[in-house]
Amino acid sequence: MSTVEFGIAISTFERIRAAFPALTMKLDLHHKQVDLAMDIPAQPGLTFHVHLNLQNLNELHLSASALWVEWFPCTDPKKVENYFDAVSGLLSGQFRILEYWRGSESKTATAERWRMEDCRYLHAAINPVAAQESQDRPQWAAIAN
Repeated sequence: MSTVEFGIAISTFERIRAAFPALTMKLDLHHKQVDLAMDIPAQPGLTFHVHLNLQNLNELHLSASALWVEWFPCTDPKKVENYFDAVSGLLSGQFRILEYWRGSESKTATAERWRMEDCRYLHAAINPVAAQESQDRPQWAAIAN
């Protein structure tokens, strides 16, 4: 598959990979459910799994823990830059995910300290009870702003 949007997603994922060389990331060019995907498993310096993907040829998605958000359309350079900033902020520990739990079940998650004006939440709240933070403080240096 070769489209402008596919190229934008690949270059964005490669830029993320280059910004965090200490993290293991698996790029899947032939994912069965989405157009393109990159998985970043939990590992030293990252306590939770992060999944990035391109869906419907124009939506950049980020899911981590119980948070799932999208930036659309990926042909808008501002939205791509905000996507990169959100992923980078999460991986560097500058941004966090605040989850609400009931017992052992996550009910909702919100992004804290993120610029969220260009994305859409795809996970809704259902009677939140207790809060838990997902924020990594990696041992390697965060990228410069």
